[in-house]
This record gives sequence, structure tokens and C-alpha cells, in this order.
Amino acid sequence: MMRSLTVKNFFRVFKCPVCREPIRLGDEGEGVFCSVCRAKWEIDKRKLCSKCGLSADLCCCMPELIKKSGARALIKLCFYDADSGSPADRLILYLKDYRDKRVSDLPVRELSMLLHKYFEQNGIEPSAVTFTYAPRSISALEKKGFDQAKILSLGCARLLGASFSDIVKRKRFSRSQKGLDSAGRVKNAKGAFAIKRNARLDGKTVVLIDDVVTTGSSLIAVSELLKGAGAGQLICASIALTETK
Repeated sequence: MMRSLTVKNFFRVFKCPVCREPIRLGDEGEGVFCSVCRAKWEIDKRKLCSKCGLSADLCCCMPELIKKSGARALIKLCFYDADSGSPADRLILYLKDYRDKRVSDLPVRELSMLLHKYFEQNGIEPSAVTFTYAPRSISALEKKGFDQAKILSLGCARLLGASFSDIVKRKRFSRSQKGLDSAGRVKNAKGAFAIKRNARLDGKTVVLIDDVVTTGSSLIAVSELLKGAGAGQLICASIALTETK
């Protein structure tokens, strides 16, 4: 039986995180996007990899340096161009600026479905998996008051019945990535993260989440640290992957 609408939800007006147009929601479970942006989001997810020709949910490609850092897979919802104004681009920017569970639940649900499929195909029991994330900079954390990658990671862990660990920390005086080329970003990121004292993973399967992969420098640095802390199989996941031109 459909649950009756609550007065609170009936009169509450949300905005689409992409176009910022008002959306009046009734019962929970309504779309996060307006109808136009929802259709564009689905089109975004159907864009094909320039290397293998498959959509993101089927694509097994990942940057070579991420693979060399020990990752077995990179699960992603879509490919995108930064600053393009696409739903993927706007969604990622929105999640960086606003702590909005209604919006973050969308990528959590969709990433969890892809991860569940990967677990089934590879004989991985979710209860034996530990989720973690690549922490955002301390300055951004102090400014915004939350870490969007942590929200995604914790949400996926809860939905899949896995454990979650804050095993990685960000160093306070790490240099900004702005203005650096790909090689410089990778080198700089390796000095930006650390494993918390006495933390060990003892061969556990670990899912490492970041909101978006551009050069992959953060995932590379954190993956190497997790492998050094004893991680067994390492799986990376993100909302989007920027394809190199």
C-alpha cells in the first residue's frame, strides 16, 4: 500500500542540483533531478568509453597508474568532462558544496548496485569488505564542514552490509593540486595522505571511494598506502571518470 503523503513533504520544495529549478516532492523516493535533467543524467551514463566502446557500468578500463598502485577495478557511474555543465559535472560540484542526503543518496544507491554486481561476479561477500575513502583537503573540510567522499563511502557500506573504516588521514600542510600537471599531481598527492597509526587491514578486501577521478592522483596515493597497510583485493569506485583526450 502506498504510504500517505506527509504534510511536511507535501509543502517542501526542493531544487534540482543541476538546473536549480524547483521540484515539489510528495512521497519519498521521487527523483532527485527535474525530469529534464534526469533524462540527461541517464544519457550521461550511456556515454561510451573511447577505449573499449562500453558504457561506464560495463567498462573495465582504468588509468594505468591506478592499476599499478594495486587496484583490481575502477567502478564508475559515468564518463564526463569537467566544467561542461553536464548533470554529472553539476552533481559532483553540488556534492562538494552541500551536505544534502536527498542528493547524495542517488550516487550511493547507483554505485552500490554496481558494486553489488561486481561482488557477485567475483565471489566477494559484502560482509567481508571494508569501505574507506580518499579524504578531501583539510582546508576544504574546515570550510564546508563535511567530506563528500566519506558520505558516499559510508552510505555504500551501510547499504551493502559492509564495514567502514576511517583508516586514511589527510596531512594538514599538503600542497594544493591546482596548477600542477598530471605527473606533478601524482607526486604531490603521495605526500598528502597517511595511514592512521597502527592501522592494519590484514588481507581484507577494501573498496576505496572518491567522488570523481580526474588524473587519479588521490586514488593512486591512497591505494599504495592501503596496500602497504595490508589490504588484499583493492577496488576503487567513483561517480565519474574524466577520460583523457
